Amino acid sequence: MVPVADAPLTPREAPSSGDLGFRRDVRLFLSFFAGFLIAINFALLLFLRTSLARSEEASDRTRQLVADAAADAVNRGGASSLDALFGFLRGRFDIAGLELQSRDGKPVTAGARGGALDEITRLAGPGTLRVRFDAAPRRAARRTFYLTAIISIAATSLAGVLLLLYVPRITGELKRLHDLEKTRADDLERVSRALTRSLTSGLIALDAGGAVVDINQAGREILHIDHDAALAGRALEDAVPLPAFAATLRRAVSEGAVLTRVEIGDGDTTIGLTTVPLRNESDELLGYLALFTDLTPIRSLEARLQEMTTLAQLGEISAGIAHEFRSSLSTILGYMKLARRGGIDAVAEGRLQSAEKEAALLLAAIERLLAFARPVELNAEPVELHELLSEQAKQLADHAPDVEFRVDGPRVVINGDRVLLARAFENLLRNAHDAVRQKGGGSVAVTLADAPPTVVIADDGVGLEPADTARLFLPFQSNKPNGFGMGLPLAKKIVLLHGGTLRLAGEPGKGAVATVEFAA
Repeated sequence: MVPVADAPLTPREAPSSGDLGFRRDVRLFLSFFAGFLIAINFALLLFLRTSLARSEEASDRTRQLVADAAADAVNRGGASSLDALFGFLRGRFDIAGLELQSRDGKPVTAGARGGALDEITRLAGPGTLRVRFDAAPRRAARRTFYLTAIISIAATSLAGVLLLLYVPRITGELKRLHDLEKTRADDLERVSRALTRSLTSGLIALDAGGAVVDINQAGREILHIDHDAALAGRALEDAVPLPAFAATLRRAVSEGAVLTRVEIGDGDTTIGLTTVPLRNESDELLGYLALFTDLTPIRSLEARLQEMTTLAQLGEISAGIAHEFRSSLSTILGYMKLARRGGIDAVAEGRLQSAEKEAALLLAAIERLLAFARPVELNAEPVELHELLSEQAKQLADHAPDVEFRVDGPRVVINGDRVLLARAFENLLRNAHDAVRQKGGGSVAVTLADAPPTVVIADDGVGLEPADTARLFLPFQSNKPNGFGMGLPLAKKIVLLHGGTLRLAGEPGKGAVATVEFAA
């Protein structure tokens, strides 16, 4: 049976290359740290030893000078000056005593004779002078140095031994803490990625300078950014293709402002933006988070609802007015018929015919107004728009050879009421036809597209003022000399009932463009 300690590691138990590298790095660091401490210790001892040697050299030079000065004083004063000289030097320069060995062999002494003394000999006139210095301070300094060296070496050795003994335990604990922190970081990253993936709103992370850190997938879709585009570190204006949105967010970052549900219109896109500054415990700015939502469908729905409400209100008013007008007009026509029965001359007959003609035109306008006001129910069926528009264009072209009609694009099929759609497109095509004829001739181009289903009717006629587009969708508002102003309102009502939008654009003298877009 193989002992546990000698058993080979299974693949699950075998340390990974990352673990081995981490342990090797820790050991290498601790080895360098121990070597650094030892080098510092020996450098300190070398410095102390050098300082001690220099101190002793300076002390020796001072003692030599003091001995020379003492010998010179004895030469001048003789043996009798020895006590006075010692009294002067005592307590200075570590002088412990003086002794003069006269030529006759009789010693003269002042101060200490024995003990821990250093002695310097000089020849003087009266004899040989011995200058004794206290050796205790020098010996104490040497003892302090040696004791410091022993303690330092012992401490360094002990630290090295302990380090070697505890390196495995230290590396194991550091590895455990490292793995724990890495696990937490991985968990946090997974949670962050799951959160950003799950967000249906857009999320932009910016650093403190306003550079992009990342944009989640929902945000890339809202801002029309390629999913694979690298954004980290790029400037906000460079990464975001919507200039108004980028400018607003840049201004908020520059001013440190907090935005809450701010709506930004950027072309055909409306975005709701909220910014949140990120700060640490020291209130230092780390960056910004920007949450945003595409409000375009909501605002489009609100606009459609408002338009439907307005048309419904106009319909109610128009129905009441048309009913009163038709009743009065019927009465007038009845009286005109009665007037003929009594016999009238030719002049009166002509005037009655003119009045009846005007009344008939007014009655037609009232009928159109009633058609606009009348509630409509859709009989939905698949309608092929290319075929429908081609039929309408052909009928108009037969009566206007000076106007060229072109219908291009794919065969787009939508679910709608064929009769109502035919009426709406007839009104739009007739408006384009009349605008071209007013100018003296030209063409009308009809272009179809899908995803979403779209019909664009463009003419090169007399055009219109851009400020008049909203007005022309109201009843009895027309730019044509003999127009009733009911074609565009009715066409818009039909398009709205089909869940679409009708937009009008143009310039005076350069034609007009009517765009019908249905929901995909």
